[in-house]
Formats: sequence, C-alpha cells, structure tokens
Amino acid sequence: MSKIKQALDKLFQTHRVVFWYDTKNELKQDFESLSLVDVEKIEIQNNEFFIKHKVLREKNDSKFLLYHQGARPKDSVNWLIDMELAFGEFRSDQNSIWLGEIGLGFDYADFVQEHITFFKNQTFREKLKERLLGFNNKEELRLKLFAICLETEDRIDAVIEEFLAELANGSQMKYQLLKDCNLESHLWKSLEKSFGYISASPSVKDFALELFKSSYQMNIEKRSKLNSDAYVFMRRWKDSRNRFKDFERLSDQFEDLLSIKQDLENRSYRELQDCDYFQLVDKKILSLLVNDLANKTISPSDCISFIRNRKSTHWYKDNIEKIYEAINHAAQFFKLLAEANLTIANFTDGFKKYTDNWYKIDLNYRKFIYFTRESGQSSLLRPLIDQIENQYTNNFLGKLNNEWQPHIDNLERWEFSGVPTQRSFFNRTVSPILDKNNKVFVIISDALRFEVGKELYNKILQEDRYEGDVNFIQSTIPSYTQLGMAALLPHSELSLSSDKVEIVFADGKPTSGSENRRKIISDFKKHKGTAVLSSDFLSMHLDETKSLVKEHSFAFIYHDEIDSAGKNPDQVPGAVERTFETIIKIIKKLTSSNANRILITADHGFLFQDKDLDESDFLADSSIKGEILQTDRRFFIGKGLEAINNSFKIFDSKQAGISGDVSFAIPKTVNRIRKKGSSIRFVHGGATLQEIVVPVLDIRKKRESDIGFVSIEVLGSTSNLITTGQLSVALYQSEPVTNKVRPLKIKAGLYCDETLISDSKELLFDMTSANPRDRELKVQFVLTQEANRFNNKEVELRLEEEVKDTTKYRIHRIYKYTLRRSFTSDFDF
Repeated sequence: MSKIKQALDKLFQTHRVVFWYDTKNELKQDFESLSLVDVEKIEIQNNEFFIKHKVLREKNDSKFLLYHQGARPKDSVNWLIDMELAFGEFRSDQNSIWLGEIGLGFDYADFVQEHITFFKNQTFREKLKERLLGFNNKEELRLKLFAICLETEDRIDAVIEEFLAELANGSQMKYQLLKDCNLESHLWKSLEKSFGYISASPSVKDFALELFKSSYQMNIEKRSKLNSDAYVFMRRWKDSRNRFKDFERLSDQFEDLLSIKQDLENRSYRELQDCDYFQLVDKKILSLLVNDLANKTISPSDCISFIRNRKSTHWYKDNIEKIYEAINHAAQFFKLLAEANLTIANFTDGFKKYTDNWYKIDLNYRKFIYFTRESGQSSLLRPLIDQIENQYTNNFLGKLNNEWQPHIDNLERWEFSGVPTQRSFFNRTVSPILDKNNKVFVIISDALRFEVGKELYNKILQEDRYEGDVNFIQSTIPSYTQLGMAALLPHSELSLSSDKVEIVFADGKPTSGSENRRKIISDFKKHKGTAVLSSDFLSMHLDETKSLVKEHSFAFIYHDEIDSAGKNPDQVPGAVERTFETIIKIIKKLTSSNANRILITADHGFLFQDKDLDESDFLADSSIKGEILQTDRRFFIGKGLEAINNSFKIFDSKQAGISGDVSFAIPKTVNRIRKKGSSIRFVHGGATLQEIVVPVLDIRKKRESDIGFVSIEVLGSTSNLITTGQLSVALYQSEPVTNKVRPLKIKAGLYCDETLISDSKELLFDMTSANPRDRELKVQFVLTQEANRFNNKEVELRLEEEVKDTTKYRIHRIYKYTLRRSFTSDFDF
C-alpha cells in the first residue's frame, strides 16, 4: 500500500489528473482505503461525461485520481481517451510501480522486464533514482546500470577499469552480476561503439588482451585493431594513481600470451622509445643500451638523451630506474673522459682543472658503481663494468696522475704551492667569521673528497632557503686522518715525533680522538667553542641543540661514514649516499636551532677503485731505505727515509710543514704499499688529486624562499589548425635545471571546454643542459572520437603543473588551436 501511495504522490507532482486501471481486479480495496492529500478519488463506472464536466469545467484546478476496475477500454470505446493523453497514468503491476518509484515513464516497462534482476534489487533502484538525470536514450541508461552494478561512475572507461581490476585480481563477481542482470551483450555493444572491439567470443580477458596488443602495435608500428579511444584509455588507465597496479598485474600476465619477448627480438631501442606497456620492453631497451654503449654504436650523448626521455615512462622506477641510472652515469663517464684534455701546466693549474671539470669523472664512476650495486644486475651491466674499470684505471687515474706527478716531484715544500692549505683553514676561513661576531658551525666529514663535496653542495642548495659557495683547500701530506683532523683545529704548530708517531700534536697537545680535539677547541681563548660527534648531535633534543648554538660561537661536528665504510670498499658508494642524508639532517637541525652559517670540510679525500688491483700497482718495502715507523697503503712514516728508486716522493717534516724528526715516503701516482689486512681499493694518504683536493662548503641560511621551477612552452608552429587525428608539438624547457631552478612535472592534453579530447601525458622536464636544443621534447597527442563533436571549434592544449604534495594540477600554460578535421582524417590512425 505504501509503495502505491508513494508512486501516486510522485505522479501528482507532475500531473493534475491520474488514471488508474486495475487490470487484475485486485486493488479495489486499496483504492477505497487510499488517502491522498488534496486529491479527489472517483471510480469510473459509466460516468465518463460526469467526470469530464467535473474535472475539466467544475473543478479545473483540482487534483483527481480516476480509478477503473478492470482492463483499460479499447480506444474506440474509451470516452476519456483525450484526457488520458493529456494527463498521467498509474499502473499497479510491480514493474510499473518500480518505474513510478524511480521516476521513469511507462514506455520503459520493457526495459525493466529485460533487466528484471537489476530492478528487483531495492538498493540498485534507489541508486538509479539518484543518478536518473542526464541520459537521452536506453543505451545511456544502461551505462548507469553498468556503473551501479560495478559501484563506479557512469562512464564507459570507469566501467572497463572495474572489469580490468576484477580480471587482474582473479575475480568475476561483478561480471557475473552484469550477466545476471542481462547486461552482458549490451556491454560488448558499448565496447564496439566506444573502442572498436569486435570478437566472435567476447570476454573481459579477450578485450584486455586486445587492448594491450593494439596499444603495443600502435606505439611501435602505428597500426591498431582498436580505435584511438582505446589507445587513449590505455594511457590514462596505465598512468592512473589508483589503477596502475591492475595494469601492472595484467601486463605481467599478458607478456607470454602475446609473445612480446619474441616480438622484441629484432626491435631496436629507437623503435621502443615511447613504448611502456610491458616491463620486457624496458629490459630489452636496457640490454640494447648496454651493448650499444659498450660497442660504441650509440654515442654517449644520444644514450643520455634517450634515457632522459624514458624518465616519463611507466616502468622507470624501482630496480629498472637504477639500471637506467647506472647506464646514464656510464654514458656521462665516457662523454666526460672523451672530452677531457688531461694536461697540467703547473700545480695550481691541476687544482683548477680538477675542481672545474675532472672531478665529474670520479663522480660518475662512483655513481655508476653505486647504481650497479643497487640494481643487482652486474651480469647485465658486465660489458660496461669491464670497460669503465679499464678506462677509469688506465685512461683517467693512470694518465691524470702520471701528468700530475711531476708537479708533486718539483715541490720543495708542500705548503708553498700557491693553493690554500688545510693548516690555514681555521685562521683563513673560521676566524674571519668569528671576528665579525658571527657564529659558525663546522661539519668535518671524514674522507669527504671533493667530488662528493660538490654533489653534497648541489643537494644542499636544492633545499629551500639555502645559499652558499664551494671552494677547496690542499690537504696535509700524508693525506691521512690524524694529520688532516689536527690541521683543521685552531693551532700555530703541528708536530709529529718519532717516539709517538701515531699521535699528531697541535701546539704540544695531542689531537687524537674527539675528546682531545674538544679540549683544544674549548681552550681556544678568543672565542668559545666545542666539539661533538654527529651521532650525539643528532640524538639531542631541539632545546639542547638550541642551547649549544646559543652558548658557543663555534662548534666542530665530527662525522664519519665514508672512511668507516672503507674497511669494506664495496660499501663505500652506499656510504657516500648515506652521508648526504646525514649531513643535510645535521644542517637542518643546526638551522632549526638558529645557526645560519655552516662550513663543511674534510680531513682528506680518497682513491677508490671497484676492481682488484694488478700486481704492478704495488710497491715493495725494499724500495725505501731508513727506519720505517708506520706503514700505510699510501705512505711510510720513518726516520731518515730515502727512495732507492723513483717510486716514492720523500718529504721531511719541514718540507711537509710539520715540526718533528720524521720524514714521509709517498708512493708516486696511484701505487700502493703492501700491508696485510687492510683495504687496497679504498685508500688515502698519498698525493693524487683525489686524495689532496679537500672541499670547503660555505652554507648560509636565507630568510626567504629562493626555489623556482622551470617553465615550459610550445615552440612556434606554422599553423594552429588540427586537421588530422593527431597533434605533434615541440615542448621547450625555457631554462636549465639548476640548484635553485627545479624540474617540473606537467600533464598535457587537448581540451574543448572541460572535455578531454586526446590522450593525457605526464611529462618530466628536468634537463640541465645549457644548450637550448637539448631542452626540446617532441610530443604527439592522439585525438579521441569525442573530438568529432567539437569539429570547427576552438580547442586548447593545456599544460598543467603538479601542485606540490598533492595529486592536483593547476594551469601552467594554454595554447589555442582550431579543430578542422575532414571525414578522411578518421583514417589517419
């Protein structure tokens, strides 16, 4: 009874008069007991003229329910047919009640019967009622039924995403529900219309296979069984933050079914430039790049450019990204080495050329080793590993230090070379800051060689509100921890005695260990200072670090990750990466504690080679005459040392700038001294540029933000007309990425009003080249069938930038085009 009343109430919202034919003669009692507000009930019993007069003349503004017990009369004898046509009708069968309940006309009675299982579900009916607005025909109404069954939006792409999610997770519950509701055949008709999918035996899996196959073929061969909308759907689905896991599961399942491995056998990496539907594609590309780079059939520049363009593809993440990064650093290494002119005019020229450019070769060598290890793919990368090791050892370390060694040999005194020295660090760099009543905090990271310091500097400046400079100093000789750490302290004289050769003294005070160094700093009369280990500093609460900053004019913070890892050289590249994280944490904690001037330096650099050394790289004790007091891989300390042959450079204490009765023997170039139980691949103590060029970073905290982003624009075109099913544009990054100009991720697509009419692309612009031509990116957009609705209208190419820390985008730039496609353009795809 309540459903009848609800249905009638709804009808009376739009009709003044409602007819009710009780076809089965079973609801007379319900009619008589029914009470409707402001509605007069009349039973039709051969009183048609009375009804007409009362309804149309006497009370022509009142509401009436006209009930007839039995079937509706034939039109030829129905005296009220004109009124029926003008007013509404209530039907009391279940389907009609549902139609009235939902708000659909009785002309949808057959539709309800066709999908009766759906309409028997009260929850489904309620949801359909909520979504009823916005359809023009039964096909669009069925789309709403699809969406309700699948609990998604009433868009065909949303419906397909749900089916693909089910397929990816090995379920068929929702698909079975669609079948139960007699919607299955209509699904395939919708897919034929939307995506061009036709199959003798259609199924979700068959459609998914065709979707992957067609997208793959379209990307590589520019042919496809499905239409452009399928290609656009695939790209959206693949890149969706909520759906990409479904894509990845199905991609993995379909690689074998579609024989992708076999198809890739004879493909070149150029054919695969934009293809990212299967992880096998990236594996094929990586294999090709490794071999082509090793065999010199691709130039390092082309390899770097190719990898840069792959960064926006789907699988460029996790382990695949690490392999790409390894190859990228290999290509950078080869390029830099090929361009390097390893000639040195004098001692200062060697420092200048190394700190301007040559350090990058060391950096890319280290990064290549790091990413090779992280990827776990040394077998794949073996052709590059062997070449890089040989070229690094022979064509860089060997050649560079053979060129450098004569300038070491010509030195009469170590500290009169024309380069700022480590011993002068405190007086030259720290004291001038303190003398101006400014505080300064010094982070000393053991074995932070120049190339590591340079990368650290760039990472720090990429943080907001930091500025600075990077310079260098010449380390002590030998370039080892005890002497380097002592040289950085406030002092007038360093000394080393033959009776305590393991301890370096500063003004007669021992400098070994952090506690002794803290005492020397605390005893400095002119300014109040202290020393602390980095681990202790990071474990302090913020109020403790604020007190430390407030109560001291300066502090030395000692950090040691790289040198500690040197005992196991395999861990050195990873230790460098951790060092970046640790030092940036220290800096942020210092600046949060009101410190705004920070210096970062080291005691020495290091030599690092990933492969075992040849026998010829070692020198014997017999090459030295005199009393040897201490032996290290890269130096001897002794009394009266003399070189028997030309394998060593000898410095006495005075020549080394140290008081005492000892002398030092330094192996020439990169040679090592045999010593049981110590590392030979990570060493320091000698006079190579890698060991003695020590970075000095001067970091200052700013009050205002100083970070910007690159801007993107479309390079000029001869036409703003779109006449085919595709649009090709050249996007240009207007400035190179620097420490303060960050990369920008954009989303690009063609729109008419708010309707996307092409595929949407996510693109990362992170080019660092100063050459404008290197910052161009060619992009092609494929139009959807929806674009046909907007022919001869103005459309927009929208470049939208990602809003930081959100999934939202905002407009970066808009470019206007006119869509003017003829019917023949449908065949472009």
